[in-house]
Amino acid sequence: MIGNLLNSALGLIGHQTLSYKHFTGYSVSDIGVKVSIYEEPIFLRGSFQPVPKELYEVNGLDFKQQWFVFYTSKDILEIGEDTSSDILIYNSKRYQVTSKNDWLDFNGWVGVLCVRI
Repeated sequence: MIGNLLNSALGLIGHQTLSYKHFTGYSVSDIGVKVSIYEEPIFLRGSFQPVPKELYEVNGLDFKQQWFVFYTSKDILEIGEDTSSDILIYNSKRYQVTSKNDWLDFNGWVGVLCVRI
């Protein structure tokens, strides 16, 4: 293992602190609607960056949405089949994790693509 390059970079370029809510499962409401359940939020340190508009088309992203990438040292759950994903909160805005670039085992970090909800 090379070491955590993200932590080294954050020491040089600065970081943001976000609230993180881990998805734990579903419950069913009184009217039969499936509702996502999350753990209480914790704070995560990382780098929260907007996806440049010129990359939206290349990556098949919806131009009507706002997309960001969050780099952090915490493993984060992405959307999967029959499951929801974790939620990030930054500046009182909520973001759903849609996919993950996982370098956790190799370099100690992940990059997650998020959409504002």
